[in-house]
Amino acid sequence: MNWLSIVSAEHPEIRDAMTLELFLKYPHLLVTHVGDLKGHIDRLLDDRGLKRTVAKQ
Repeated sequence: MNWLSIVSAEHPEIRDAMTLELFLKYPHLLVTHVGDLKGHIDRLLDDRGLKRTVAKQ
């Protein structure tokens, strides 16, 4: 499965590669077509005992 992250070209930290640490550090936008407040990525993170911050749904 491929994932896509959209980040400003002027982001102060995220440059060439997205690490898990950087992914979890910044808030996210959750887009869902079924109204589920937890996306697939959130379930994968749950399995590892991790959580991201969803700023907007």
